[in-house]
Amino acid sequence: MPTALYHIRTYDHLKITLDHFRAQRSLVALQGENNFKEKKKNIWLAGLYMHDIDCHESAIMSAVNIAQVLDPQSENLRLLMVQNQAGHSTH
Repeated sequence: MPTALYHIRTYDHLKITLDHFRAQRSLVALQGENNFKEKKKNIWLAGLYMHDIDCHESAIMSAVNIAQVLDPQSENLRLLMVQNQAGHSTH
């Protein structure tokens, strides 16, 4: 181990079950809901548990899905999608 190592952490991934997918579907259905009625703010959830399976790419895609709803004309989002499509066409 490198001498600059300060801490080691063990991380266990969530056990994927049918209940996991049911909960995920319920949370996705709440995206953008007006949950703070007095202040009229919406809640958006992003992360690896919000899209498909438990992986880093799912975390990114959950954020992209929100960006597509909040600002579908975003130049940064357009560039990201172009880069993503270019990456898939070469594999």
